[in-house]
Amino acid sequence: DETLARDFKVAKTLSGSLEIFSLYAKSTKENYQQVVLTFQGGKLQRLEFFDQLGQHSTIQLSKAKDNLSLNAHLFQFKIPKGVDIV
Repeated sequence: DETLARDFKVAKTLSGSLEIFSLYAKSTKENYQQVVLTFQGGKLQRLEFFDQLGQHSTIQLSKAKDNLSLNAHLFQFKIPKGVDIV
């Protein structure tokens, strides 16, 4: 979308059956300087984040399922006693 194009330069590469999208921050003030999304067969397989401090985090997805029906009660937030919401 427009925000993504405004804040990041996007590059796509192919490696065998993998589609890899690398997002490079246009500003050094962004929390993440680079984000890499790896897809296989149109499904997200891995996310990598490179932050301002030079740290690198990788999230590898396995056994992911698309479009599951989930019960709405799973997404209800109940404020714990003694907690103030600002």
